[in-house]
Amino acid sequence: MLLSLLLQHGEAADAPTPSTSITGVIFWTVLIFVILMGLLWRFAWPSILKSVEERERRIQKQLEDAEKATPWRSNCSRSTRRRSRVPAPRRRT
Repeated sequence: MLLSLLLQHGEAADAPTPSTSITGVIFWTVLIFVILMGLLWRFAWPSILKSVEERERRIQKQLEDAEKATPWRSNCSRSTRRRSRVPAPRRRT
């Protein structure tokens, strides 16, 4: 019914087709995506990278400090660690 109305008025040749409207949406989506990626790369990426590297250094330092605080654990055998534990309380019958 809509097609017949368009043909009667002679506007069928000028009507947008699905492919032309989708092409426009794809174009603007890609353009906006590229602009946002450029802005994020320029302004956000350096601060994110700095934070991640700082966190990595902090964790590495904490691991080194923990290893220095308890050096006997790395040289200790499994049986020595097992013997140093407090035994579980016995059940009363």
